[in-house]
Amino acid sequence: MVLESNDFWLEVERAIVIYILSESKRLHTHSRNGDIWLTFIDKAYSHLLSRGFGSLENLSEVILTPKGKLVDCNHSANQETYTFVSRGALSQRDTAGCTHVLYSGEFQHTTSGQISELCENNPSRVNESHLLRLYLSSQETSSGSSLGQKHFGAAQRHNQLCVMAAKDGRKGSLQIGQDAVIMSSLIDPGYHLVHELVPGRGVWLH
Repeated sequence: MVLESNDFWLEVERAIVIYILSESKRLHTHSRNGDIWLTFIDKAYSHLLSRGFGSLENLSEVILTPKGKLVDCNHSANQETYTFVSRGALSQRDTAGCTHVLYSGEFQHTTSGQISELCENNPSRVNESHLLRLYLSSQETSSGSSLGQKHFGAAQRHNQLCVMAAKDGRKGSLQIGQDAVIMSSLIDPGYHLVHELVPGRGVWLH
């Protein structure tokens, strides 16, 4: 997963060009429902990343056990949430009782208000689910009506940066209000990709 954005963090810390955050520095919690790794935690490391990376306020990686429930307590007001299911499925039920399922390769954009009202779980009785969830600060107060969803297959992401969401909706991606581009790729061993950044832009690679 790759996020490119207009990054004020780089403007503050110009001396740092590349910062590597090892897995051991992410906050890991384990329960009967599965495992969650949170990337930006105040107590985990120095102030450089304690508030996130530009508009990226948090990033969680989740593995749900069969029938495991996802309790998302990381969202906050005036925030947008992006969920990508890389393996398995994620079932979501809203307060009206309507249920839909995100399957492997599906990418969803919701507001924080919507996420907080969802009951989420792994619908499978035998297989784990693996997903990534990004939390981006919203430039405008959310009306609670924003939602988008699209499937991106393995062929679209194989050895190339597939744009899943962008402000201009380029290449058939979801159009979002953020000045950001969210991309994904499945890269073969030994294969290399090049992504050019213009001045004033930063990129987070997960």
